[in-house]
Amino acid sequence: MRLDSLRRCKPDQVRGSAGDRTLSALGPHTDVEALPCRGYHGTPVFGCHAHFHRRRFSPTGLRRYGVWGQRSPAGPSKAGPPIDGQQVSQAMRVLTLGAFERDNFGDTLFHEVTKNYLQDADVTAGSIMAGRLSSGEPVVNYRKHLATERVDAIWVVGGEVGGVVLEDALAMSLAGDARAEYLAQSPQVRRSRAEEQGFSDHRALAYLPEMGADGPQVVVNSVGLSALARAEPDVVTRSLAALQHATAVHVRDVPSHEFLTAQGVTVSIGPDMVHAITGVPGYGPDDIARPLPAPYALVQINVNLVRHHTVKEVAHQVATLAREADLDVVLFAAGVAPGHDSLGIYAAIAAAASRESGARAIRVLTDRNVTHLVHYVARAEMWVGTSLHGRVLAAAYAVPRISLENEKVSRYATTWDPAYAHGVDPANLAREALRGLTSFQRGASQATATRLASQADAHSRRVREALS
Repeated sequence: MRLDSLRRCKPDQVRGSAGDRTLSALGPHTDVEALPCRGYHGTPVFGCHAHFHRRRFSPTGLRRYGVWGQRSPAGPSKAGPPIDGQQVSQAMRVLTLGAFERDNFGDTLFHEVTKNYLQDADVTAGSIMAGRLSSGEPVVNYRKHLATERVDAIWVVGGEVGGVVLEDALAMSLAGDARAEYLAQSPQVRRSRAEEQGFSDHRALAYLPEMGADGPQVVVNSVGLSALARAEPDVVTRSLAALQHATAVHVRDVPSHEFLTAQGVTVSIGPDMVHAITGVPGYGPDDIARPLPAPYALVQINVNLVRHHTVKEVAHQVATLAREADLDVVLFAAGVAPGHDSLGIYAAIAAAASRESGARAIRVLTDRNVTHLVHYVARAEMWVGTSLHGRVLAAAYAVPRISLENEKVSRYATTWDPAYAHGVDPANLAREALRGLTSFQRGASQATATRLASQADAHSRRVREALS
């Protein structure tokens, strides 16, 4: 589809949204397409992005991206050796950029789904430091990789990247005493740590690449940037410069869209791209195996919320849910990086809950294979958690769901998935989960899954088209 054939519309024409912070609240110039266009499988979709600004390339930039098929000082051409007089194009080299340096379910999912839109490209996962994804795929230090390898484009895969500078990201990858020790270091020492990772300073943006005019093309997909409204002025200035350089910027929540629009950044809005996971080979509904023989509910709760409500209280709620819903309960870790979920705390919850759950089993899921984790969510009878991507996956597979207290999740759910409870006090976990189970309507949930998947797919395809 030609991008210039898409049309803009007023938000009250957009279909399939509800709530006081929905698309209808965005204002009269929202880049949202109301008329049907064609999605991944040729099905009509609504909410398609109607405008991407076109990047202006210098002659050097044109050579860098192989438009002229010549080698330039800025980097090698994409054109390969001629065969029978024809110039053969090499695959575009794309660096996916995300918080891959720590164990977080959502970031790994972003990479898995993004690769589906880059099947014709040579894809490398990159982050602020080298490592491995939970899938086992290697992750490069993206700044060092850019210094030594040809990269044609950087695709920021998603997540809450607004306002995150390098020293914050490095601190988030550390736990306990190591984190406190790092934060206590002088600016000079932290700057040295930044230079070790290939960055110019410790206040550099962690996940929004700051590229010059001759740098790789950048697209930013499925991100939350509302934290920029509260960030330090220097971080805001650098972030807006990086976003203005990007060929496409796509956000997933209303506050991010409002902030960037007010700053003059061309931006589109749509649901999180992970809603489109059912279109990824290996993740379709027919590909999903049932991981356990008995029906089960998934419960996920981050360490801070457990500490606030105590292990004893959370265990009582888990046991009540298991007993009254007549379901086993699997305690699910969306991420085991510092500040996320704790398998040790889960073990304490399971031990306490098992003493009052009756015949139902309370298990701790220790598996970190991303495909296995998707299967657990997709075949659950109920999702309860603080994780945004746990909720997104539950929505994608039409699983009943409620979300516990989490501002980010509530902000997202209000816009895209308002029919299912969010902001639930853990003290009411069992009651709200039982209410969600009894009121669940499979047909309505499947319709929501289809709509959000189509919208997410359409937006991600337009981000991919922006790289062409």
